[in-house]
Amino acid sequence: MRNLPYFRWFPKDAETDEAYTAMSDEELGFYHRCLNYAWINDGIPADPGERARVLRKNRRQADARWTDRVAKRFKPHERRPGYLANTRLEEERSHAERKSVKATESA
Repeated sequence: MRNLPYFRWFPKDAETDEAYTAMSDEELGFYHRCLNYAWINDGIPADPGERARVLRKNRRQADARWTDRVAKRFKPHERRPGYLANTRLEEERSHAERKSVKATESA
């Protein structure tokens, strides 16, 4: 896997997604922290205690923010047992990796 410094974000896709717009500001902040961690680390831990630790929250805070609205945006990671992945983020990862390979080949 390549070190990919960014992922594409489409505000219109987010703001027209009912599950996204139903999140509270607190849930949105935690969701974005989860996305950022998952991008950099190829997923987030499925274990609640480890997830809280890597997201820099105590277990109580992390559990309170890991609501159904946030949790349902992640599924078991296909390549990393014990980790969760966000489907859309993984699509963006594939896009970024293809773009990176193409740029390297044309250099």
